[in-house]
Amino acid sequence: MGHPEFERLTAHDAAVALRSFSRRFREAVRPDEVDGSGIDAAATPPGTDRSPLEVVAGTTGLLRRRTRAVERILAEPPGRLDADDLPGGAPPTGFDRPSGLTEALDELDVAVETLAGLAVRTPLPRWERTVEVGGVTVRADELLRDAVSIGRQGVDTFVGALQAARAAAS
Repeated sequence: MGHPEFERLTAHDAAVALRSFSRRFREAVRPDEVDGSGIDAAATPPGTDRSPLEVVAGTTGLLRRRTRAVERILAEPPGRLDADDLPGGAPPTGFDRPSGLTEALDELDVAVETLAGLAVRTPLPRWERTVEVGGVTVRADELLRDAVSIGRQGVDTFVGALQAARAAAS
C-alpha cells in the first residue's frame, strides 16, 4: 500500500504533505507553460503515456476518490467502499479534462485542501476506523497515507511529463 516511508505518517503529517503537493506541482511549471505558449500540456509527449494535463487531472481524480472513501469510513455508520477505492484501485476514468494547466492546478488545489482539511479536523481515534471491501479490511488512515503516496507519484510523473514535453517542443 503506497510507499513504505509513509507508513508512520500521522494525519497532521499527511495534511502537511498533501498541501505541499499543490506547491510542488506549481513550482514544476514555467511561467510560459501556464498560458500554453511554452508547451502543449494536453499533448502526450514521446516516451510517456500521459500528457502533463492528464497527469494533473488523474492525480486530482484519485485524490477526490480517496477523500470520498475516507469520508465514507469516518461516517456514522460507516459507508460502503468499492474495490476501486482501495489503494491500488483502478485510476478514475471519464472525468472532465480541464481546459489548461491553470484550471487543472486550481482543481488540484481544491482536492488537496479538502483532504488535508479533513485530516486536520478529524480526531485521532477515528482514523483507526475500518470497513471491509471484498474480504479486505481497510483503515481510514491507510487511505489517507495512500493519498500522500498518490500525490508524490503524481508530482514525479508530472515533472517527467513536463520534461518530455519541453524536449518535444524544442
